[in-house]
Amino acid sequence: METCNALMEQGEKKGQRCWRPISENGFCGKHQKQALLTIAKNDNKKKCSTHRCLSLLDEGSVEIYCAACIEKKEEKKKKATICIAIIQQHDNKGKQCDKIASSGKYCGKHSERNILLERAAEEGIRICDDGKRSCKNETKDEKLKCEECLEKIRSADQKEYQMRQLTPDMCLGCGKIMIEITEGFRNDIVKRCKECYVKLRETEEKRERAERDYNKEKKANIITHFDEYIRSATRKNLFFDLNLEQFNTLVNSHCHYCDEYDELKVIGIDRIDSERGYIINNVVPSCSTCNFMKSDLERDDFLNHICKIYLHSFTNEIKDGSATEEKGSYIRPRKILELYKNKKIVEYIQLCKKDQRSILFIEKMEKLLNPSLRESDCLSIIKTALRSDANSIVLTNKNERQRIPRKELFEYLENNKPNEFIKVYESVHGIVEGFDKDVKELAVCWNKCEKDIEFNKLLIKYQNKRKNQ
Repeated sequence: METCNALMEQGEKKGQRCWRPISENGFCGKHQKQALLTIAKNDNKKKCSTHRCLSLLDEGSVEIYCAACIEKKEEKKKKATICIAIIQQHDNKGKQCDKIASSGKYCGKHSERNILLERAAEEGIRICDDGKRSCKNETKDEKLKCEECLEKIRSADQKEYQMRQLTPDMCLGCGKIMIEITEGFRNDIVKRCKECYVKLRETEEKRERAERDYNKEKKANIITHFDEYIRSATRKNLFFDLNLEQFNTLVNSHCHYCDEYDELKVIGIDRIDSERGYIINNVVPSCSTCNFMKSDLERDDFLNHICKIYLHSFTNEIKDGSATEEKGSYIRPRKILELYKNKKIVEYIQLCKKDQRSILFIEKMEKLLNPSLRESDCLSIIKTALRSDANSIVLTNKNERQRIPRKELFEYLENNKPNEFIKVYESVHGIVEGFDKDVKELAVCWNKCEKDIEFNKLLIKYQNKRKNQ
């Protein structure tokens, strides 16, 4: 006896051929739906998506339901309540759900989550937004996520950080080693390969922005802000020795570097020595701009660099990947990295010598002559060289380059020895008109002025004079 051609879809005999006798079309009475699908496939047609409907549609049809089922659904919608939820993802994001409400105002998919959010709004609490709408925990201190979800994120970030330490050239998106560098916003180097960065940008453009005034929240919840600093210091293994009163005074003060102040906002705290923790004699109030600019620079290096920016206006950048005499050697680290990749570092070193950059700076730049360095090693060498250059002044005597430590000259003024300062400076550089007068005037008002700023102004002023002679 010939048996049904259908395959069992469930039970212990799943995947085996049906044992029932066939009807006229090669399938038993129970498997007529499979018979219909087989016929539809052979005739380039498709079945109506309604479960029990056996109607067939053309393969190229954009509709997934037959005309009869569409008509039934429209009639049902007119009599029923439509879900009022807003779709949160995919192509219809932002549009109202068109499904029939099964309980009150929402369909089965949107019912539980939206009812929970409405109840939370009435009680004045916030439900965790984990991005998947699966977490139902309450959040604390007006945060978007609960502590459980935040801990998962921190753990994932920590694993990612450890992996990046082992493989600094790894793409954050796909985990593969990056062969070429990708430039992102403001031409900064991103930690993703080109394909992953394009996908990230597309996702970011579609993402709905949630506007929050974080500074206002910090101002209103100073204890929470204080606790966040303690947690951050603990994660970084930094000692935190400030009490709440000291912390409150710091974040509500004028910026130590630029004097910015806004009574409606709080500012950050900068550690003068980045190697030490949050100790009262190692911290100063700092606005976000100054804190970001200073990064992990020493205080003297930071102030010296600000003076250079102010007095020299280092706006010249090298374009087209090559150094020219007209552009000068004062360029950003990423531009030096471009020169290395374009095998133009020899030309840049020659330009540095012509600009009379410090011998220590040039020695470190010469390490880039090694063509097999990794990108992370190159950036480390470049940043170290720039810091050493900012912490020294370069003098020339009979075409022999020498370096005078900035600290040595600074100590002469600290100990009220302007004549020693002038003697050491001129023994290397020679007599410069007006220099001795300016040094003595600075020595007179030394304890009443901003020492670092005035000292840097003096050195840079006479560096410019030497270049123009």
